[in-house]
Amino acid sequence: MTITPIPAGQINWNIQNEANVADLQTQVTTVSNLANNLSATAPSFGLIGWTEDPITVNTGQLLVNGTLYLARINVGATATATRLFWGINTAGVTPTAGQNFVSLWDSTGARLANVNVDARVTGTGLFQESISVALTPGFYWVGFLFNAGTAPSVYRANSLNGTLTNTGLANTALRYATNGTGLTASPASIAPASNSVSMFSLFATLAP
Repeated sequence: MTITPIPAGQINWNIQNEANVADLQTQVTTVSNLANNLSATAPSFGLIGWTEDPITVNTGQLLVNGTLYLARINVGATATATRLFWGINTAGVTPTAGQNFVSLWDSTGARLANVNVDARVTGTGLFQESISVALTPGFYWVGFLFNAGTAPSVYRANSLNGTLTNTGLANTALRYATNGTGLTASPASIAPASNSVSMFSLFATLAP
């Protein structure tokens, strides 16, 4: 930017100076926005989206067998997800064969990916599942369903209050929810209107 000084006293001398100030303010705002955009967002880590920043994950949540838990991921741009990350803090015991899944649904409730994770239940740490899903801007739910002698404790952040965690959201758009009990398989579709508020902020992220 080049500031052109105008000697005081000339006709309309303040017009150019006001334009200079406005231009400078625009540049300051642009730099500020850039700094904010480079903060801890999923795209700034080369990821597509996450349920929450992984730095907020501080423990695991023991899940109830047969209950489908949903965690919402917002996607801001068209992308193809080839990896789904999630994790276990405390291992489960004796998984029931063919009844443990991590899945992905779109906002209409259509299932887009489904991964059997029987072999993960008795392990701990961050896991990476292979998927192939073309995503468009909107939101998606990662779903967790387990059946085992003892279910695993899945990575999560806050669990203070489900109404707080889902502030202002309708059932069809809940950030954290449950949808179904007594399940032994990941459903091919879910009814978002049947979502129930959950206080468990389970961690997951999608990556190219």
